[in-house]
Amino acid sequence: MTMHPTDQDEFYWTCIEEAFDEVSIYDGPEVLAAGLHEFPEWIGDLLCVHWLLCEYLNGGLQQFFENSTGVLAPEAIAGLRRMGLPQAADSIRQAVAIFGSQYPHDKRDRYNIMRAKAGVQPEDMEIMISRARLFKTMEDQLEEIGGPGMEVIYRRMNEYAMDHAADTHTKTPAAQHQEDFLKLAPRLALDFLLELHPRDPRRKRMPGLKDSAIFYRLWGLFNTLQEPELAAELNDEQKEAARAFHLVMERLPWQVVLDQPDTKELPGDDLKPLVEAGRHLYHILKQKDTELGAAPNTGPPHR
Repeated sequence: MTMHPTDQDEFYWTCIEEAFDEVSIYDGPEVLAAGLHEFPEWIGDLLCVHWLLCEYLNGGLQQFFENSTGVLAPEAIAGLRRMGLPQAADSIRQAVAIFGSQYPHDKRDRYNIMRAKAGVQPEDMEIMISRARLFKTMEDQLEEIGGPGMEVIYRRMNEYAMDHAADTHTKTPAAQHQEDFLKLAPRLALDFLLELHPRDPRRKRMPGLKDSAIFYRLWGLFNTLQEPELAAELNDEQKEAARAFHLVMERLPWQVVLDQPDTKELPGDDLKPLVEAGRHLYHILKQKDTELGAAPNTGPPHR
């Protein structure tokens, strides 16, 4: 089973990739809680909902509860609520209620309860649990809420991630992870400029804007290269690449978008003058990630 987003433009994945590797779902609720505590709350919310959706899309809620991922059901419910998805949270809460007033964190206990609820006898094959469709009502609700492929929920996850990641000045118990975001952020904007992945997801989130206006917004949001914390760590090659790109940006004839004074676009929507300097900056930053202390980002595998 694969666990990561299909669309490599999924911004939220870039925020949780480290937590995905470090937070254990296999060693019980205490270890899970300790792992989540090392990251900002919003990262934990995204991680838990990510696991939930991956399991659900692969094999339904039964698979989620049968596997080790089921340990984080309470955290996924809380995460959905904090994301502003109370109906989805209620659907998972109803599914959790099947297991009784004390939610079993051990997957063997959950499995035995599902067998009993499904009326499966000891000699019956496991497929009999699936045939009982214990979670059909909740799954129908999720399909209605999330739409095809849970895209509504994934879209909200991206928005939630962008809302929190943009506040890079906010220090948390996991300040190191905010610093890592400072190093990654410029490449997220350059990704759009260089069309390393399809632009359509960004266009859908900023309807009515031209590509140059979308990039202007993204660069304004994710250009952390002049933040003191990051600028102090840049080497001479990186500083020169950043300076060259900023110089090209400043020389272009940006025009304010009507009714959006904080957004600008280019005549003819022409981003080509930025591509060469942008490509150089992107590769210099990516090449030097390890030197800056951030793990190389290979992009998310398919879900």
